[in-house]
Amino acid sequence: MKEKHHGIAIITIIGLIIALIVVSIGNKNTGIEPTKNTLSVSGNAELTVAPDQAILYVTILTEGSTAKEAQDENKVTANKVIDVLKKSGIKNEDIETDNYYLAKKTEWDPALQKVVDKGYMLTHTLKVTTTKIDKAGNLVGSAVNAGANGVERISFGLTKETEKKVRDEALMKASENAKGKAESITKALGVRLGKISSIQESNFYYTPYEYARASGLEKAVMAEEIQIQPQKVEVMSNINLIFEIN
Repeated sequence: MKEKHHGIAIITIIGLIIALIVVSIGNKNTGIEPTKNTLSVSGNAELTVAPDQAILYVTILTEGSTAKEAQDENKVTANKVIDVLKKSGIKNEDIETDNYYLAKKTEWDPALQKVVDKGYMLTHTLKVTTTKIDKAGNLVGSAVNAGANGVERISFGLTKETEKKVRDEALMKASENAKGKAESITKALGVRLGKISSIQESNFYYTPYEYARASGLEKAVMAEEIQIQPQKVEVMSNINLIFEIN
């Protein structure tokens, strides 16, 4: 009986040895590597940049007893405004229709005790883009003098070319910020910083400076009393890095 138990024990040990060899070979074949220690850090960058593009939103509002009448009058005025803008150096492709809204105009009639139709009202907003930001006030003034009767807003921002350059600079600074954090952390903890195992850009954005519509803006422009001085725009970027550490 003892010899039988002894034989079973030997067989069990041999089986375990074979299993360990198989697992070892399997790990080598599958390329499985031991888990590495990592450090995750985020870097931020904030830049202040002067805008190099202005977008003007000027409105042409017309009324008529019929929809056609309101449209015909609006078309005549819009063409005058567009012609003036082109003469001021704005390219045709930089003048777009941002909003075109035709609606019935109604009014409460106290005598009839009901709402009655008062014709139609058409709102046509032109979006005008220019890189001559110092001429923004003059362009609005020209549009108003040509018949535009509303200034929705003026937005100062960055051209695509400038935005790309600023994005590259912001990402570089954010990366340097993240690396600096990682170096400080590993130095404080007494570990060695290894290679980067992951890079992820989490955010890049900027907010254009908006010169919002103000009471009396159109009259001020016509009287050449307005000076539009855009503020610089704030650009922000964020990046996440994961380093191996030893």
